[in-house]
Amino acid sequence: MLADLYQSQGDSINALKNYNKIIEMDPESGFVHFSLANYYLEHQDFDKSFEETKKGFASKNVDLQTKIQLYMMLVSNPEESKVTADKETELIAILLENHPDEFLVYTIQADNFLRNNKLAEGRGCTFKSTGIGKQ
Repeated sequence: MLADLYQSQGDSINALKNYNKIIEMDPESGFVHFSLANYYLEHQDFDKSFEETKKGFASKNVDLQTKIQLYMMLVSNPEESKVTADKETELIAILLENHPDEFLVYTIQADNFLRNNKLAEGRGCTFKSTGIGKQ
């Protein structure tokens, strides 16, 4: 919270120091990776922002709903988030790897395929999401 407070007050130096201190103490904290992703995005370091986003998506300490909400925010505004189609695919792959039994992840993948006119792949994911959801 202290790091976020520094960031909100425009004190980037102390914000980054505190984010890094949190990572030292708890490297598995997915939420700090999301905060760092936002920090780097605000400072227009898009590569570092995406790397931190991936770490947050891979974290087992962040619930799937939070990851999906962030995913939706990122892909709904790609101009601001700088999430390209390749990066979107990479985030979906991370979600699939970490949540292989969650029908929502396959629904997201199906939507991505359908938006990219990959109808056969989208249909397959839709069927998979429906099958998982019925368990």
